[in-house]
Amino acid sequence: AAHVAGASMGGFIAQLVALNHPDRVLTLTSMISGPNGADQVQPTAEGLAVLLAPAPETREERIALGLASKRALLGPADPFDPEYEGEKVARAVDRAYHPAGFMRQLQAITAAPSRLQRLRELRIPALVVHGDADILVPVDNGRRVAAAIPGARMLEVTGMGHDIPRRVWPQVVDAIAELARESTTAC
Repeated sequence: AAHVAGASMGGFIAQLVALNHPDRVLTLTSMISGPNGADQVQPTAEGLAVLLAPAPETREERIALGLASKRALLGPADPFDPEYEGEKVARAVDRAYHPAGFMRQLQAITAAPSRLQRLRELRIPALVVHGDADILVPVDNGRRVAAAIPGARMLEVTGMGHDIPRRVWPQVVDAIAELARESTTAC
């Protein structure tokens, strides 16, 4: 059994792991994610533009697009650090740049049915982390997930976008650790 956490599409996957294998999941942490399907609040126009940007041809253009996307998705409370983000984007581009794979992931997300009804059946400790300035997966998605899971906690971070910025790492880590501690003492 494991404590399962995921962000964005990883949050969707973490939810599915908990739903499909509740006996193997000690706690669920779903971050900047939502319920999918008809219950999903759609991205803003700006968020949708990030998703649908055409694939660049050159490495430099790929890095530039990655930086523009990071800047757009970052919440207003977090300063954009081009050096820090540039290093991360360049590593990601060099490691595995595959536009067709990205499109398949996007298609899988949009084709997935809602998990909201099934989430109501979960009986494991859960934490939902979401920023109130998320343009890609608006905060109402996180609120819906938290409201569906019995006893779930909602950590809504002011000024956070579709990212888990360094300023909230201690808060998020502490919340996940507390959830894990409480789950082991409840047994």
